[in-house]
Amino acid sequence: MSAPETATKFAPTQSSSVLGGQIVGRTERQAAPPAALKLRLDLNLEVEIAIQAKVNGDITLSLLPTAFTIPISTTEQGYRTIPISLGTAPQEFNLWLDTGSDPTWVLNQSCAGSCPISDANRTAYIPSKSSTYNATGETLNVDYLGGAVSGKKKNSMIFTDALSIANSLTGVSTRVLPASLSNWSTPGDKFYSQWRRDVVHASLLESLLNPETLEAHELAIYAGQELSPNNGVFQFGGHSTEYSSTDVTYFNVQRYSNYNNELIYWSTYINRVDFSLNANGSIHINTVDVQSYAVWDTGSSLITVLEIYIEDIYAGIGMNYTFI
Repeated sequence: MSAPETATKFAPTQSSSVLGGQIVGRTERQAAPPAALKLRLDLNLEVEIAIQAKVNGDITLSLLPTAFTIPISTTEQGYRTIPISLGTAPQEFNLWLDTGSDPTWVLNQSCAGSCPISDANRTAYIPSKSSTYNATGETLNVDYLGGAVSGKKKNSMIFTDALSIANSLTGVSTRVLPASLSNWSTPGDKFYSQWRRDVVHASLLESLLNPETLEAHELAIYAGQELSPNNGVFQFGGHSTEYSSTDVTYFNVQRYSNYNNELIYWSTYINRVDFSLNANGSIHINTVDVQSYAVWDTGSSLITVLEIYIEDIYAGIGMNYTFI
């Protein structure tokens, strides 16, 4: 999960299939929805998990899969968030539902007022107010190809309405830099790395859903068309139902009628993609001109682009994907 930042107005005909993650870069915020839609909509996502209770680092209890409800809120700004409590005594946060990012990111006291990301009110995490706070002495850093989110690595208690997770990894953001993506030069592995399942760095949602027992493709939120050809949906369970061994739960996505039925998507503009391929000691440079928008998912290290670019991108990284 990630702290709410600015959102980009993105037409559904241009949308990619992956939805989620935090954008740090060239973004713009959609105007507020019509007054009639400025209502808080509370959704409930019911999932089935297997819980392992841990005390002092030791697994002491293993429960059978149990259904519980994760509250998902859609605020008047259009953000999809999950309310959590961090620390003991709990400090309240509303965080983006992000299925991929490794840590749960919150803001420190100075950054809450000085980091120029959003004009929304944001809650700062104050470690001294938590009796379960533990500083690891390490630093977390997420690079955004010219920008970065960086902060101290801390452990503390995280609570939801359903259960608590002891010593969940938390990154306290102390530095947020805007990324410049108009002239992009990045090795191809940034685009096609595999889903990371490092339990030590599991996100809050991954921890809730026990990533040790779920297949990678079963843990994602995407936009789909299964319920109606005129309305996208949140799909929980897999990027396509044919790949899912678990039940899939759908939620209607709010469209704003006064904005040509557009959805709010996180996106960033890609001018071109430069690949550097090292083959037998020789470096070859390949370039693919994109000049379009893409949805950025910080957790899976994936950029979803239009199908017409796939052949050029695979050729650029020297991979014959027909054998995959």
